[in-house]
Amino acid sequence: MIQAFLNDAEKKSITENAVKLWLRELEVMAFEADNVLDELSYQLLQKQVEKMKTSSHSPKAKDWVLSCILSCKSIMRRRNMANTMKKINAEFESMNQRATDLGLQSIVQNAPIATHISTETNSIRSDPIFVGRDDDVSKVVYMLTRIPQDRTISIVALVEMGGMGKTTLTRNVFNHKRLKTFESHIWVHVSQTFDPIGLYNKIHSTLTPTTSDRVERVEHEEIILKKLQEALRAKTYLLVLDDVWNEDVLKWETFINNIEGVSSKEGNGIIITTRSQKVASIVNPFYIHRVNGLLDEQCWSIIKRKTFDGNAEVPPGFETIGKEIAKRC
Repeated sequence: MIQAFLNDAEKKSITENAVKLWLRELEVMAFEADNVLDELSYQLLQKQVEKMKTSSHSPKAKDWVLSCILSCKSIMRRRNMANTMKKINAEFESMNQRATDLGLQSIVQNAPIATHISTETNSIRSDPIFVGRDDDVSKVVYMLTRIPQDRTISIVALVEMGGMGKTTLTRNVFNHKRLKTFESHIWVHVSQTFDPIGLYNKIHSTLTPTTSDRVERVEHEEIILKKLQEALRAKTYLLVLDDVWNEDVLKWETFINNIEGVSSKEGNGIIITTRSQKVASIVNPFYIHRVNGLLDEQCWSIIKRKTFDGNAEVPPGFETIGKEIAKRC
């Protein structure tokens, strides 16, 4: 519910500073709540693994002692988790009261729809500072190389709010050496207007570069799909659809069915990046990857490299201030 509210607020033109501050604080709380859910999932999985280990062999004295220790640790974890939940719930109640005082529901509902302006992205740009995302790259690359038995395409969705590094992460995945096995690599920036004919044309122009400055747009779906079929008939492809906002299920299903039909080969991959969890669900991905925030130290290392040109010598007093800024990033 919070994520849906934030996504709705992000599309609106919010001008009041008090409301902007409230929204930023809500984003932070959403991250904290999400981390609790991740921790709960991890603990449940760990408990299942321990149960399997216990049932697989006869109990011994040392196993009994180890079991007691693990049980104590588990109790401590549950108590800490319960305290964290109580704290978050209390903060939510406080935030809810502030929202009522601000009349925030009415402000967001009545705010004009902001035109989403996004910069055209590409797969070529170099990202000299790439910190803390190596595990994310490995996970997404692995998922793209696994094609489910009931599908010809492996669709992976990267989801999180703007500015979290989805495009940078996708660029590093797109250019990964393990994915060079795809015979065609296609990068398309989508943005707020989901125009299937326009997307087909962009894909086709990527596959068939021309020396002319002007590329004629094909307006008829049948014609452009046949052109794509000629270009991709016997090839595997990796397609990036960057910054997707479309929430029309029928429009998406029609688009993806057409894309599946242009290649006769199995083992294709599609990467979707989006700010919306709803969009991520609509695209029916094989795997959804949440692009979580970086650690404070990782944020500080980025700030340091950008501010001091990678110089390890930080002027006195700047490190304390820089680390405090990193915590708020």
